[in-house]
Amino acid sequence: MKVLNDSIILLVEKLLIIFSFVYLMTFLFYMPAYLNYVYILSLTILYSIYFYVSKIKLEISFITILSIVLLGYIYIAVVCADQLECKRYKLYTLVSLFILLQLNSLIFRKHYKFASKVFILTILLFYLFLSIKIIVSKSSIFFIIEQYFDNIGIFAIFISLSTVIILYRIKEFRFKYINWMCVLILLASSICVLLLKSRTAFIVLVSFLVFSKMKCIRLKKNKIVLMCFIGLFVLILAAFIKQNSSLGRLFIWKTSSYIVKDNLIFGIGYNNFAAVYPIYQATMYQTGKMSSKDMLLADNTKVALNEYIQIMAELGLVGLILFILFIAVYIHYNKENTCLYWCICIAMFFSYILHSAIICYMLILQLSLSSIPPIFKFDQIKSIIILFVLICFSLYSLDFCFHKINSTKVIQLLFTQSPDKLNTFYDINERYLCDNTKILFKLAEYNYEHNCIDKSLFFLYRLDDLIKNNELELLKGKCYVKNKCFDLAERHLLLSIAICPNRFVNRYELFNFYKNINMDSKATVIAKDICEMKEKVPSIHTLVIKKEMFNYLDSKIVR
Repeated sequence: MKVLNDSIILLVEKLLIIFSFVYLMTFLFYMPAYLNYVYILSLTILYSIYFYVSKIKLEISFITILSIVLLGYIYIAVVCADQLECKRYKLYTLVSLFILLQLNSLIFRKHYKFASKVFILTILLFYLFLSIKIIVSKSSIFFIIEQYFDNIGIFAIFISLSTVIILYRIKEFRFKYINWMCVLILLASSICVLLLKSRTAFIVLVSFLVFSKMKCIRLKKNKIVLMCFIGLFVLILAAFIKQNSSLGRLFIWKTSSYIVKDNLIFGIGYNNFAAVYPIYQATMYQTGKMSSKDMLLADNTKVALNEYIQIMAELGLVGLILFILFIAVYIHYNKENTCLYWCICIAMFFSYILHSAIICYMLILQLSLSSIPPIFKFDQIKSIIILFVLICFSLYSLDFCFHKINSTKVIQLLFTQSPDKLNTFYDINERYLCDNTKILFKLAEYNYEHNCIDKSLFFLYRLDDLIKNNELELLKGKCYVKNKCFDLAERHLLLSIAICPNRFVNRYELFNFYKNINMDSKATVIAKDICEMKEKVPSIHTLVIKKEMFNYLDSKIVR
């Protein structure tokens, strides 16, 4: 009987490890909601069997306590800001990741070698599938990559981080040419990063080479290999560094510093950066703090391109300290992986990897393989009770996510129907759609096109707690023009210009507004501004607008 129990435990443990890593592959297929449901349910059943048969006891480590404190702090910040409804989905995701990290850690450490091998094979299969997808498809590589990642840069960072993880974990495999395979993997990933032209990804790989000193590659002439790789990276990196190439990132950091300064201790609230940053950017323009170069760099920014700045802006100094403590604990107790964690820290300094679902999940799997000594253990009865609570929360969270994804798919099909049907469906499923910025904006545009102005404004103001950009303010202005609320129309059209001063369309819309209400003096000022504007990206559309402005000014001179 004991032998049977041990066999069942071993089988379930191996299945749990495989399940956890296979889920990484599902990002490639845009897995339907019901399959997510099946996955979590299967994982829950396996964990239930495992806890029952193995009689394992739940452990509490310092990282567990720190995670609970951080999650509690975020929850309080959301509730105090009265944003629980629109942030519910994000909170569920955070808690689900925490539960997954805690449960996986129990098993991954027990089967460290097996889990490491599955991790490597999963990433290699990921590369293989994506390579085939890109080669077979006749579409642009940018379109293919952006199906799974936010953009090409994030894909390059995923390659560099997963390469570093592979080079650390590949030692679990024992075969003759493993050293040369490491060199081949490093070379292949370097070529990919070169083609994708991501400086951050290059910095991650160079950091790995410098910090690790190629310990994972034990060739006789490893010093020569190291110097060759570093030299190659520096030359390629130098080729990509052009004048003003990083000014956009520096401008975002500069603007974000004002947010941090005004909200130093507790921040602006979790996931509020996209809603607050544009207001600060607009204020810089309105108060004359934005130079002519900065005007060309201003854009509809959603992230700070630096996780530390973003965390400090959203969660304040308290949140940043908790986050740094979280990282420090992992580095302290996993000194053999110090280089790997430093590479992750460097990537966070130049990009927004925690806002990419696929990279975030990969990092959770990596953290699950790390060893943190427990402070104390629960007895078996308490372990079962806690597990039951975690399972109930996971199922509730999953049910919410299932309805959210399903509602999003259904409403996208209804955009061919009348606005009344569309709006009725939204009202019924508002709980699941109230934080979907793309759907809300699409609803606002759709209602505007069908002259349902009040409903369009309703959706636009629902977006205010989630995001702000020049397009939203422009649409608000156009709505108020149709409602003949000219003061409000002018205010929002001016704000759309202040958020992105380099957009010709915004000024052109304001010009037409002044022209149509016979405010010729203001229309002339806007026309002159458009004629003097520098083009961020030259296009036929901007040339047509400029030509119209010159003709308008010439007609005024003739009169």
